[in-house]
Amino acid sequence: MEEIKLKTFLADFDMQIETIHRAYSLLEENHSLSLNEPISRQLLESIGYWIHNLYCGFEDLFKLVCGFWENNIHSNQHFHKRLLERMRTAIEGVRPALIFNIFIRNLFINLCFI
Repeated sequence: MEEIKLKTFLADFDMQIETIHRAYSLLEENHSLSLNEPISRQLLESIGYWIHNLYCGFEDLFKLVCGFWENNIHSNQHFHKRLLERMRTAIEGVRPALIFNIFIRNLFINLCFI
């Protein structure tokens, strides 16, 4: 049973990584367009949409990891911040940290979490 759970987790993890890569590729493509032409409202909205999808892709990946390897984080007003903090924490004997402090610090500053 544990082997099936692990294989399912790995398949879900790989699928989520593909989703993140796809969102990032489309974001890069839209960024390239913005370098060659004036930024229209449609292009700006498209870039915003793909930034949102990229963030949600990472968030879904972190929730997947959190749900498999440890207790879930309950939704409340600090859910996003707590999820990111959990992902920067290595859990000895369970899993390494998934993101680094510099990433968290920059993200918190850019998203006004601190």
